[in-house]
Amino acid sequence: MKKDQVLPCLVILDINMPVLDGKDTCRQIKSDPDLKDLPVILFSTSNSRTDQLFAETMQVELVTKPLNFSELETVALKFVDKCHFEDRTRS
Repeated sequence: MKKDQVLPCLVILDINMPVLDGKDTCRQIKSDPDLKDLPVILFSTSNSRTDQLFAETMQVELVTKPLNFSELETVALKFVDKCHFEDRTRS
């Protein structure tokens, strides 16, 4: 990663994406030393124990569909607020 590159405050992934699914994308993010601390929210149509265990293991949030916007907003804002706070304290 370049020194002046700006990272997002949060990544939101659908588990069921074509080609590279959300779990594989999440694994790639978490295995990259420059990205491993980037917060991730995973969406899933199922509330399966497998998806729950994956989220716990990867230390990411899991939100199930159908999407409840207020739930997503609550989860997302805690990461975005933290990100903006850290940006302000670095400057």
